[in-house]
Amino acid sequence: QRDSWSRVWAFLERHLAPVREQLARRKATLELAEGTVAWLARDGQVDKWGARELGRAVQRRIAQPLASLILAGKVTEGARVRVALAGETLNLEVGA
Repeated sequence: QRDSWSRVWAFLERHLAPVREQLARRKATLELAEGTVAWLARDGQVDKWGARELGRAVQRRIAQPLASLILAGKVTEGARVRVALAGETLNLEVGA
């Protein structure tokens, strides 16, 4: 079980790297709230399809909504973007 979760975390970090880099250019950070990794793993069906589906889940649930926030001017320099669960939905919360 532990090895399985460390693999999921490694896959997730690899897919989150471009998101973190995009935020770093704005001197902003990304934080994942508790439970987010497990939710993404379920949403991305890691056990069945592997990293490809997890990558799609990150794109669909984090990267695309983040791009919308950036285009709307809501992610300013030094912002902290927190990915948190609200029921069965991921929310991106932008704070200072």
